[in-house]
Amino acid sequence: MEEEYESRRVRRWEELDTDILVRIFQKFSVFELTSGLAHVCRGWRAACCDPILWKTLDLSHMRSSFIKIPLEPYVYVERRSDEALTRILKLSMNLSGGNTRTLIFHFNLFLSDDQLTYTAERCPGLRRVVLPAWNRIKKTGICKAIRIWKDLESLTMPSIANPPYLLTEIAKNCKNFKELKIMGPFEIFFANTLITCLPNIKTLSIRCSAIKREALMKILDGLPSLEVLNISHSHLVEYSGWQPQQKVIVRELDKTIMEKTARLKKFLTCMEHKTCVMCQRTESDEGIVRWYKYEEGDWKVDELSIMVMQIWETLKETITAYTGLSPAAFFTVLALAFAVYQVVSGFFVSPEVHRPRSLEVQPQSEPLPPPVQLGEITEEELKLYDGSDSKKPLLMAIKGQIYDVSQSRMFYGPGGPYALFAGKDASRALAKMSFEDQDLTGDISGLGAFELEALQDWEYKFMSKYVKVGTIQKKDEEGKESSEPSETNATSAEVLSTNTGEEAPAVTHDETSRSIDEKIAETTEKKDVANDDTAAKE
Repeated sequence: MEEEYESRRVRRWEELDTDILVRIFQKFSVFELTSGLAHVCRGWRAACCDPILWKTLDLSHMRSSFIKIPLEPYVYVERRSDEALTRILKLSMNLSGGNTRTLIFHFNLFLSDDQLTYTAERCPGLRRVVLPAWNRIKKTGICKAIRIWKDLESLTMPSIANPPYLLTEIAKNCKNFKELKIMGPFEIFFANTLITCLPNIKTLSIRCSAIKREALMKILDGLPSLEVLNISHSHLVEYSGWQPQQKVIVRELDKTIMEKTARLKKFLTCMEHKTCVMCQRTESDEGIVRWYKYEEGDWKVDELSIMVMQIWETLKETITAYTGLSPAAFFTVLALAFAVYQVVSGFFVSPEVHRPRSLEVQPQSEPLPPPVQLGEITEEELKLYDGSDSKKPLLMAIKGQIYDVSQSRMFYGPGGPYALFAGKDASRALAKMSFEDQDLTGDISGLGAFELEALQDWEYKFMSKYVKVGTIQKKDEEGKESSEPSETNATSAEVLSTNTGEEAPAVTHDETSRSIDEKIAETTEKKDVANDDTAAKE
């Protein structure tokens, strides 16, 4: 008996629910996900293809092995480094299924045109991109990628000598574009191009750069929709006299600039060249920061994404100013005061009567009602069981077969990661591992062999875990619901007959057309009557 119990209790890794596997795989890096996890078994491959894992593809920890050369493109990348990048990109693109929305490259990950184009074609829905250095990316490569990224909203890129062709492509193809972050010098030519091509941009970051004062004035006057401007660790440059070589670094913002920035929602700046390390590095590198010389990760830090840290710094300064204590001492005193309060208040409150834990009655969760056979219903009727009404069962269909997934409400119910599948035939979405609205359909035409295999795995999982309660009524060639009685209706009638002990009448079209709620109510009522009769006989 013990051996039989152990064999039932222990589950194999490949039988673990896909939802749990996805939660585990979320802790892995992209290198671990592409190292062979998908080849363990079908279940693991399905989990590795989940869109949640690939919403952000972060390659910021991967950099090329290169040496500098005097000729264009001024870097030589080792062949093995290039091959490793190509392998990671291919595996990631195959597993992601085009569901990546954020793509981040390391500044020194020297991408080629072919690699960029390959990635763009397989991630057409990108919304945020962090590009590497331009050395091996040509005009044709980046323009082709921009034409594909129609939904692009944010772009982080190194400074570029000839910006019109790039910003023009963004203006033509990316209608939702609103955020630009530039790493490198910001000239007047760039400012004029930005005003012409992207006048409605809302966020602009030019941190760790040499900014010409005239260029800064132009964007403050020429970008009326600008809401956020970050020039942290940058320095302003002016030219005095008639000779352009006489460059002057402006270390403080004058009154004119401060008045123009007053309309912005956020204006971030830091020009503490005597105390700030990053300001000193920007000045020593003449506005073109050599990121490879400094700490790993400095290149991707942006003050716009660390506002919480700024709030914390402000809080620490406020604590010191008003209390004279350091933040550590302040919170220590606060914790001690709270502990003293708890101890002292205990003397003035009557002690509670504590019962032994074994005598306490723990509330039990209400058991789920047994699944009710619905027979053949339409897709519109199935939508009523999407979990919005807690009194109704939670239903979902695969390949026209309806299953009761109420026991997994935390995954398929409102607020769950797969809530959009509830109340629908999600065959195509499950096969493609897609969360797109156009894939939330039972139409599986045009799917590839791998996608059909993945759908088969999902069907086996649902057949073994959930109870089938009906089928979706098929449509004829004219798109009308078929009125022919199905085998499922007959089966439903047999189930009702068995449960009630009465002879069930044949299922007619009129009975099928009744609402599903009436069917459930009738079934429940008959079961209650049968139970009462049995109790009376006893």
